[in-house]
Amino acid sequence: KAHYDYYDDLPADLAAAIVHLGQRLGKVMKATYGVERVAVLFTGTDVAHVHAHVVPMHEKTDITSPIYIEQQGLTFRLAPRAGDDDLRQTVATLSSKL
Repeated sequence: KAHYDYYDDLPADLAAAIVHLGQRLGKVMKATYGVERVAVLFTGTDVAHVHAHVVPMHEKTDITSPIYIEQQGLTFRLAPRAGDDDLRQTVATLSSKL
């Protein structure tokens, strides 16, 4: 339970252990909740502290499934998609910095 502000601060072995646990939990959640997919998220939006969440996805499109939303009647749409040229440029930029 060591404190790390951001997921990219995690030591590689700890990050791998968290992801491995998420995989194990994901298999159990699929069987338990009857879902096809389970998401693993590293978050920390309110507090600068790494949080890993394993979320059963009741909707295939995203992690904002209405099942988790208290205020019913909300609607969602897919996020806008960048064009292929922009995506290729993004891949090139990020790849060059790895």
